[in-house]
Amino acid sequence: MSSAPVDGVGIPAGPGDLTGERARLFRAAQDLEAVFFQQMLQAMREATPPGGLTPESTGEKVFRSMFDDEMARRAVAQHERGLAAALYRQLSRHLPPEEATGVVHPGPLEAPHGGTG
Repeated sequence: MSSAPVDGVGIPAGPGDLTGERARLFRAAQDLEAVFFQQMLQAMREATPPGGLTPESTGEKVFRSMFDDEMARRAVAQHERGLAAALYRQLSRHLPPEEATGVVHPGPLEAPHGGTG
């Protein structure tokens, strides 16, 4: 079983609590959720009628796109039970336990069968 810190429903307590493949998986899940969130913001903006006295410039469009991207990333980072959490829960089952990843934890030196070393 994995020793990654998780909350009550099997998601990481925070990305800083994970290492290696689990951290990469969690970041990738958050990035994917941010893309979906950004697409939702973009669709909402396109659904509202344009307003203002002057037409929207290219600079405004670029800024608004960057703003939506940043808002999506921040929303995903603050939301603990979204798509990223569900993806992480589902996909992390296929990762080997952290003990099996070759990370050596210091401990007492013992020879096999209980002898000392």
